[in-house]
Amino acid sequence: RRGHYAQQARQIDTMDMKNKKVLVLGGSGFIGSHVVDVLLVAGAEVVVIDRSGSDDTAVETLALDIGSAEFVDFLGERSFDFMLHFAGPASVPESVKNPYVNFEEIAHSSVRLLELLRTVCPDTRFIFTSSAAVYGNPVHLPMSESDPTVPISPYGVAKLAVERYCSVYSQLYGLQVASLRPFSIYGPGQRNLLVYDLIRKLTANPDSLEMFGNGTESRDFIFVKDVARAVIRVMAQGLLQGEAYNIATGRTHTTLQVARLIADVLGVDPVISFSGAGRSGDPLNWCADIERLSALNFEPKFKMQQGIEQTVAWYLDHVK
Repeated sequence: RRGHYAQQARQIDTMDMKNKKVLVLGGSGFIGSHVVDVLLVAGAEVVVIDRSGSDDTAVETLALDIGSAEFVDFLGERSFDFMLHFAGPASVPESVKNPYVNFEEIAHSSVRLLELLRTVCPDTRFIFTSSAAVYGNPVHLPMSESDPTVPISPYGVAKLAVERYCSVYSQLYGLQVASLRPFSIYGPGQRNLLVYDLIRKLTANPDSLEMFGNGTESRDFIFVKDVARAVIRVMAQGLLQGEAYNIATGRTHTTLQVARLIADVLGVDPVISFSGAGRSGDPLNWCADIERLSALNFEPKFKMQQGIEQTVAWYLDHVK
């Protein structure tokens, strides 16, 4: 997959990261792997840390636990310009079921990373992957980074706590850090959340589809390849003074619109019904203000139709 994407990555604008040494935590995962692709095309020297390891021989991958003594030793031995943090869980429902586990896997581990940066490698710039879940139910739309943050799930609380620590570590200790607030990411390689679930259900049963809620719930969906481009923009042009950036398109689609779009791409026409009940911890409507990200010369390149087509093609090739 990496070689295939490299061809596409050359067709989109990336900042020059030539000879920059970048450590990517969780770099074999959904978001991390796409970011690694773009970094390689941009000329960066990339090392991936992922507990699951990887069969990819195109990049150095180490199966280390970021909470281990071995990882501390590794940071002391190697020098990096950037550390990108994509490791950890990304599920609101799981955080509702197991809130303390979620706290340990997100907040505790991430603050430990900040402390390692402060004491071991203070010149390494740090990008933390937060979430739009920090907003909870918005006070208005679109949502800007200066809006109130009132998360309604343990996942959102943990992410917000780390953001606050990032800001404080920057102010007190001079660390160069920034937090990313991705909205609803989808794309090839993702094996959970709405778009994947809808593709899975419609390929299993093209005649009928039952969905949560009532279909009017809306999200700001962003294709994972645009997310990767946005990460590079923040790395190269962000202030890195503890600030946060919405990672989104500034446009919304309802869950019903997404279901219809996926059905059209699959060439099916299901009868769609709704449970009427939402999921605990999920807000009703999200739309991002991306002015802060746009100021870094970022503009989304992939429309929803293109992203769905590529995601469906990946699913049919790799999952079904």
